[in-house]
Amino acid sequence: MSDHARITAILGSPRRNGNSDTLAMEFLRGASANGHRHRLIVPSDLGIAPCDGGNQCFTDGRCIIRDGMNEIYDAVLAAGYLLIATPVYFMGPPSTLKAFIDRFQAVWARSALIKSFDPDSEERRRDHKGFAIIAGATPDKPSMYRPTSSIVKAFFNVTGFDHAGEIVATGLDKLDDAGNRPDLMEEAFEAGRTFVS
Repeated sequence: MSDHARITAILGSPRRNGNSDTLAMEFLRGASANGHRHRLIVPSDLGIAPCDGGNQCFTDGRCIIRDGMNEIYDAVLAAGYLLIATPVYFMGPPSTLKAFIDRFQAVWARSALIKSFDPDSEERRRDHKGFAIIAGATPDKPSMYRPTSSIVKAFFNVTGFDHAGEIVATGLDKLDDAGNRPDLMEEAFEAGRTFVS
């Protein structure tokens, strides 16, 4: 299966098998019901450095920090479907996911300065879809999670993925709360199934 047909799932939590991971895996299980496989990227496992703001990427769209991110850019951009699943820390994504997103400044340079990549082309947006799962502890206040949603949407815009939807799951305080919420598990499964249909 080509990268374009596979879902690339970015698991933003530094803690494995927590609520955002649980919902992401149920989403991917729904997608697999339609025959789609996936690959996982876990920013907290990559040992990547934060963007140093040196702007050397403005010349050729490549990052000079040698920690494997240049290969990751290409893998993310080649995906047809992109899922980002993240908890919320202080109104935003965890630091490892935010650092991962910030490093896509090099991809922004490809479109805004170098003009070697067009994230807004009709063809690109038609063939590249993104979905977000945002998990937080505070119940019944999804508006609190708008900053995280805005960051994820900005990432989709820079990488040329059409924002196809999101799940904002609230009231998830303990490690296994999502798995004990049949309503959320069903929502995640159905979202994954329809995302690739």
